[in-house]
Amino acid sequence: MFSPRKSSQYEVASPCRTPTKKKSPPCTPTAPQTPPQKHEPNGFITSSPRTPKNTKTTTKLSKLRSVTSPSKTIFSPPYNKSLSLFGKKTPSPKANELLANTEVSPIKQRLQHNLALYGNRAQEFDEYDEDEFDPWRFIAFLPPMPRRPFIIPCIPAKTCTKPTLVLDLDETLVHCSTNPDEVRNPHFMFEVEFNHQIYRVAARKRPGLDEFMEYARERFEVVIFTASQKVYADKILDLLDPRKEFVKHRVFRDDCVNVEGNYLKDLTVLGRDLGKTVIVDNSPQAFSYQLDNGLPILSWFDNDDDRELYKIIPLLEKLHASHDFRVVLKDHFKLYKKVQQKQKQMSWM
Repeated sequence: MFSPRKSSQYEVASPCRTPTKKKSPPCTPTAPQTPPQKHEPNGFITSSPRTPKNTKTTTKLSKLRSVTSPSKTIFSPPYNKSLSLFGKKTPSPKANELLANTEVSPIKQRLQHNLALYGNRAQEFDEYDEDEFDPWRFIAFLPPMPRRPFIIPCIPAKTCTKPTLVLDLDETLVHCSTNPDEVRNPHFMFEVEFNHQIYRVAARKRPGLDEFMEYARERFEVVIFTASQKVYADKILDLLDPRKEFVKHRVFRDDCVNVEGNYLKDLTVLGRDLGKTVIVDNSPQAFSYQLDNGLPILSWFDNDDDRELYKIIPLLEKLHASHDFRVVLKDHFKLYKKVQQKQKQMSWM
């Protein structure tokens, strides 16, 4: 049901998803942390951390989640530019007067505060052991996209002029587990029935998710694209977004491309202009077929000091002002160089 673990061809599939990535280290903020969030029934639900086991400075991943897990596993408003906190246009005098008389919501106050603290900081990224699964090696030798005579978009046609922001779910926005010892003091728990079995799932959200989604819904058409099972993903998204105010569309494992047992996210199934589409995912191989549309993000499990969602907002703003997202992303991350490097290394072996 959860997004399956990524694995190499030598890894034995696990009947239950258990994240094997090492925990990302806590960072020491140089300014006051975001005040703890209370339970908000109408918004995103907060969750609290558990102590990370890994205290090393460098984050390393021994493995990615296997995507070869069997099918029976359960894991794997209009935008007003003149009033937006992130608009590029200069507010008119009337807008300035209105802003002066309008109380900024607490969530936007927190967003402004944390952007000032972390918006200019560099992203952190996952590292991979050479003897374990390497996403760049996987991408380097990825077979061509399976031919499909005609692609029917899996979501309705766009009804707004906003560009599209595609978001992964597990380890990008939230962390969930059926193991109660793995999620300490979860703020929400739910049951999922899958293959005639009841699973009790504990979940917590990544720090800054409330503020990030408030920003995202104003600037983008937000689409959740997950390799998890629909029965699980719908449950947690209904808890996170009960009024469906933040996420416009949901896309699940059934719309992924199965390549040698690996579930990849082909963005063409969305029926959107790829020049105005970006996907944020902690697993680079997930967007293998549209590498220049990808915005990789550090995997998250339990680090309460994580601020990666704030760090990517300035880049998203740069994309929003650009003509083609792919040009900006390609120049910013240069992911193609990682793939080329792996191809050269493998050719010497």
